[in-house]
Amino acid sequence: MGPATPSEKTVLAAVAGILAERSTTMDRHWNGAIAGTDPEELHDLRVNARRVQAALRIFRDILPKKSRKHADRLKRLIRLMGDTRELDVFLASLDERRPSIAGDLRALELLAARVAQEREDRHRALVRALRQSTWNADFRRFLEELT
Repeated sequence: MGPATPSEKTVLAAVAGILAERSTTMDRHWNGAIAGTDPEELHDLRVNARRVQAALRIFRDILPKKSRKHADRLKRLIRLMGDTRELDVFLASLDERRPSIAGDLRALELLAARVAQEREDRHRALVRALRQSTWNADFRRFLEELT
């Protein structure tokens, strides 16, 4: 692909603006997801990461090929987020069912404890990946190159 025409530069600048807005929203929840004290932080990070992923997919044909590397890296992070988030949802559903279960709750409590431990293990893996990730900074540099 040769040098971008003025109209192509305008389109790329608009796309970069869309991606920057979405990734900035994602950045706001990054540290909250690492802290792990509020499951909604992870949820919001994952939702916004998926929005960035969708935008990268939508604009794939007009973005430089290097955008695919960012999309692949983001996909791996999203998968780790999903592993943890699914267990957050499952634990919440167990809590919601607790009042409707008559009798001995030991089995439910054992299940909840096991799932909570699995959630902690997956969250630790996610935290390692998020702390080691340079995705944010690399993606910001990529966006600056587009404008």
